[in-house]
Amino acid sequence: MLSLSQAWGTKFFPTAVEPSALATLIFASAMNLTGARALSESAYQQNNTRAAQVARPFAECAEFIQRNYNLHPEYQIVILGTSGMASHAIITDGEGCIMHDTYAGSRLQYFPNTLYSYSLAGSVSNEMQKLASVSLYGAYKILQDQGFWKDNSGSWAVDLPRGLDAL
Repeated sequence: MLSLSQAWGTKFFPTAVEPSALATLIFASAMNLTGARALSESAYQQNNTRAAQVARPFAECAEFIQRNYNLHPEYQIVILGTSGMASHAIITDGEGCIMHDTYAGSRLQYFPNTLYSYSLAGSVSNEMQKLASVSLYGAYKILQDQGFWKDNSGSWAVDLPRGLDAL
């Protein structure tokens, strides 16, 4: 499994990344950071293939975050899967209530922050556990601490036009 620094800037596939790093990469993709671009691209370049179906929930979580990050920084990106391998992502509020789920129509039941159950073809049920989660603000701090989020807006070391300076 790839760590955050190993996946950053590469053409990674979401299920090949550690669940905790994947949650952070979903936030980075939502913020249009170049190093996480492969997350959204893998879902939409593949069109209708199986690979696109696997990658789509991660990309759709990024789209949801893009619309709501400034209103709800406490929302959690939750990575679900079995046996330590990520297979789905959802967005929850601070109490564990689901705010966004690509497969909401096939969800049978869930116990917040513990167990999620989805129906597959026929009568088969697929139970997933919570593998990792991070708040939107927590993901921002992780990216900042690892040097992937560069904010030069208030830095005097970067020569940018200010106030009445001529461009």
